[in-house]
Amino acid sequence: MQAHLIAPPELIPLVAARLVLKPPSSNFCLHPLKAQLPPIKPDDLILLIQSPLAEQLAQLQQQSPYVIDLTLIPSPLAPSHGFITLASGSKDSLTVACELINCLAPIENGWLHIGDLGACCFLQQLWHALITPQGTPPFLNWATTTEQLNTAQAIKPSDLIAQLATFMAQQQLQTQALASLARHYLATHPEKMQFMPHHPQSSALFNLIPSEQSSNDAPIVQLAKLLAKF
Repeated sequence: MQAHLIAPPELIPLVAARLVLKPPSSNFCLHPLKAQLPPIKPDDLILLIQSPLAEQLAQLQQQSPYVIDLTLIPSPLAPSHGFITLASGSKDSLTVACELINCLAPIENGWLHIGDLGACCFLQQLWHALITPQGTPPFLNWATTTEQLNTAQAIKPSDLIAQLATFMAQQQLQTQALASLARHYLATHPEKMQFMPHHPQSSALFNLIPSEQSSNDAPIVQLAKLLAKF
């Protein structure tokens, strides 16, 4: 069995360095996210990393039954200490991929199974909504305000109020975008009676959800339900 890791080009050097320091026993190859893939055998393992495209998952499933998607948190320490790793897919696919995921993660089973196939794609969609240029800036324009203070310029309260109003409007639009993505995910991914993680892990991750059934949901479903309330 060959493992194919498909990742954004900027992430491939970190992944490659990690797998050099902690190599898996199985053969693997790395492919840029939008590159043409070589022929894939029916029993090959495919790991889609940091992709927001659910359509790409559907295409890969036609080539192999063993497909999972991953979210890896990039860090300069990842090659030596491993990535904070989130994985989604069926238990069968994760069992096949477990050794390779353990090599990417800090420790054995030190990764979170967040849901069925497509959960990490949804997570990437949320992330892209957060970092879009039209998204909410991290703070008000305090750099300009500080410069005005240092140059003894008068700061008009109306300017600060205008900044705050813009910030609040952008924040509202961003919240609506996240809620829309969450509702779409819940509508297109039928909920299971009880989520069975690949290995023991915390069940109720978002205790803000007042539901007795929330601890039976996959972590990504708990997050989607929380965002969908807004």
